[in-house]
Formats: sequence, structure tokens, C-alpha cells
Amino acid sequence: MFEMGEEQSCANWIFELLEKAMDEEICKFLVTLWFLWKERNNHQFNNQKLEEWEVVERAQSYLDEYRRAQESDLLPAVPRRRYRWEKPMAGFKANVDASILKDGGTGFGLVIRD
Repeated sequence: MFEMGEEQSCANWIFELLEKAMDEEICKFLVTLWFLWKERNNHQFNNQKLEEWEVVERAQSYLDEYRRAQESDLLPAVPRRRYRWEKPMAGFKANVDASILKDGGTGFGLVIRD
């Protein structure tokens, strides 16, 4: 795909690549670098290692999925139904609500009316 000269630094090679490459190639290159970085962190901190070809395959799969999502038409928004207040039917009505707090506490409420 891209060759790096023997006397060329990695930084210069990347800048040269970014100057000459097509947008598609740049995108693929950057996503692959990102996945390599993620894999390095996964290996370093979680002691899990993928083969190099798996990292590249996952990067390509991610990029393909991203492109499909960008190309697909969005689903049309569901029209909002306008609700109007109506007088409740005769009889009893109960409204209930409950909550669970982060510290483990709970709450409960009940209102009954006729």
C-alpha cells in the first residue's frame, strides 16, 4: 500500500502519506492507527492480545459499518400526536410513582381521587 524509505523518519513518512493519499486512504490509515493504539492499551492494561491481522480486520469492519451508517437513509420521524386534555371518567382514579435512590433509599407515592 505505502512504502517507507530506509532513511525516512516515521513522522515524515506519515506527513508525506497525508499529503499524497486520497481521503479514503487517509481515513483507513487513521482508523487502523486508532485500532492499533486501542489494541496496545488492551494488551497493556487487560493482558489481552489480538493477532495483527485481527486488529486490521476489526478496523476495516468498523470503517465499513461507519460508512454504511452514513449512507443509509434515516428513518422518517414519527409524527407527534397532539393530545388534548379531557375530563376523566367518573369514579376513582389513582396516580402512583416510585423511586430508588443511589444510596439505596426508596420512595413511593400514591394519590387517589374521585
